[in-house]
Amino acid sequence: MSATLHPSTAELLAAERSHLHETTTASRRRFARAAALIPAGVASDFQGRAPYPIYLTEGRGPHVWDLDGRQYVDLHSGAGGALAGHGNPQVARAVADAAARGTCLAAASVHAEPVARELAGRFGLLHWRFVNSGSEATMAALRLARAFTGRDLVVKLEGSYNGHHDAVLVSIAAGALAADDDGLRHPVEAGVPDATARLTLPAPYNDLDALAAILDAHRDRVACVVLELPLLTPTAIVPRPGYVEGLRELTRRHGALLVVDEVKTGIAVHHDGARGLYGMTPDVVALGKSFAGGTPCGALGATSEVAALLADGRAHVYGTFNGNPLTMRAALVTLRDVLTPGRHEELNALAQRLCAHVARIADEHGVPFAASAFGAKGALRLTRAPIDDAGAWAAAHPPELVELVWTFLANRGVFLAPAPDLRWTVTVAHRPSDIDHVADVLAELASAWTRATTT
Repeated sequence: MSATLHPSTAELLAAERSHLHETTTASRRRFARAAALIPAGVASDFQGRAPYPIYLTEGRGPHVWDLDGRQYVDLHSGAGGALAGHGNPQVARAVADAAARGTCLAAASVHAEPVARELAGRFGLLHWRFVNSGSEATMAALRLARAFTGRDLVVKLEGSYNGHHDAVLVSIAAGALAADDDGLRHPVEAGVPDATARLTLPAPYNDLDALAAILDAHRDRVACVVLELPLLTPTAIVPRPGYVEGLRELTRRHGALLVVDEVKTGIAVHHDGARGLYGMTPDVVALGKSFAGGTPCGALGATSEVAALLADGRAHVYGTFNGNPLTMRAALVTLRDVLTPGRHEELNALAQRLCAHVARIADEHGVPFAASAFGAKGALRLTRAPIDDAGAWAAAHPPELVELVWTFLANRGVFLAPAPDLRWTVTVAHRPSDIDHVADVLAELASAWTRATTT
């Protein structure tokens, strides 16, 4: 697909924009009010979109409703946080019962240990601490890695988002930044000190030679390599054969810890997370989103050697709301009663059903659609060419083309991530009929696309 829109495709985008504008007047009015108090009208920059966000009022099961009363099949699914479905009755009962017994104890309580036991069984790491978001989890993971190794440098992947803290807000837009004389990339976020950014070394995904060169060039200075498996920012990118094994070998050889960011993956991609997909246990794992039934929670798992720093007080993880009874009760029922192995088989079947629909539509209409999925997580791609890293995805997906797909789907009752990147998550509340509705809309898009690009 061309990096610029075909003129008729540009006309199609203009028509879809106009329709969305006409049918979301309540969101437009709310934005005018909210933006006066809340910068950009949203609580998180990931919630924003131009020219204004679509404000949601509620979610039930696999659906969400916006301020104009429009109903959508929700494939955003709370960025994966709503893996149990919106308003899951088992989770809702657990939270209501916990709330009646005190919402903030901020002391040692009985709620955290059962959740830690569940996570230990799934992820192969015995020791756990709880925080309140994925960003907090990756922040604590990097601090532990630095404390354990006595080293300062961190290697992350180009184009990946690993949380809202200074150490990882570097090179989150693949290929957008030029390297300086030292081969380092400057932060993409204003406010990140240059001295901090220089402690983070971006490496291309799926390139063991590049990683080996970085580790060799900074021998005995790299505390850890942090990455997602598979890479879900900005899309679902599969590790090449041998990449996972090579990562493990390289980090051990250089005395660096391997930190796997499972905030977006975790139990969404497999009952046992990336460990279940790839058979590899990291030194530290960071969790968030899906394991806590949609409540704000994160977790940090570590080997006995690394966790010893917390046990004897050489390192610390603080937080008034860590192990909060609301989130712990929600997490326990989600792990134990909702996201069981059988439910994961159902999630995988739904995701593969959508992938099969996309492949069929691509063949029938001759459009460059493709899809890949890992458990409940997946992504629509607008090219059939292999995508091995974030830079390749960006080159094949100009923003206007992604906006066309997002807007076309939204106009027909399918909600993807507010900040368009064409990722999707199915939940235990979705049914085959929901997936088939999405496929019908994608087929309609393919037909409109074909007409636009052949006239």
